[in-house]
Amino acid sequence: MARIAVGGFQHETNTFAPSRADYAAFEAGGGWPGVKYGEALFEAVEGANIPAAGAIQALRALGHRLVGTAWAAASPSAHVTSEAFERILGGLIETTLIRPLYERPVYQLMLTLGLGFILVELVRAVWGRPEFQMPRPDLFDGSGEGCPAVNISAWLQHHCSTILVLDARVRTYNEIFIIAVGIVVLIAVYVKLMNKLDIKYDVHER
Repeated sequence: MARIAVGGFQHETNTFAPSRADYAAFEAGGGWPGVKYGEALFEAVEGANIPAAGAIQALRALGHRLVGTAWAAASPSAHVTSEAFERILGGLIETTLIRPLYERPVYQLMLTLGLGFILVELVRAVWGRPEFQMPRPDLFDGSGEGCPAVNISAWLQHHCSTILVLDARVRTYNEIFIIAVGIVVLIAVYVKLMNKLDIKYDVHER
């Protein structure tokens, strides 16, 4: 039999309504089961007069294996708040993707980084790139006399945006500073994870 993921999001949106649906409204449920994640949603919707309850009952009768993801419902109101949407989406991602990797912290880190890139590109595809651009610090934005820098002391003196490396221009901010910061962060995260694992293994051995 099939392994089927089950979840639901139920909300009647009325643009003329005075109040919006925040996360507390989904916790309350408003006559329907409130927000639940994972296997807890099956008990929450059981016996309720909603399509999800009937679907779960029918699928189980057919012998399918059901996997709970997330359920959310709120009383009719105006638009759902951004905070409520983000918390419910975060709960869905945590339950379905991150929770199975609790015992694999490195995989968990790789997954969250990958999801971050995917969500950023999805937002850009739907709403476009933001007009705001972060300016480069003055230390990496110099040009004119003395640039491109031929060595580190020249770069520090003129704050050049580029430096010569093996007769090729390299951008000091994008291609040196950002990469160096990334390496430092990667090492710090690795050390933190390894220390956490050592503590965990030590507790288990005792």
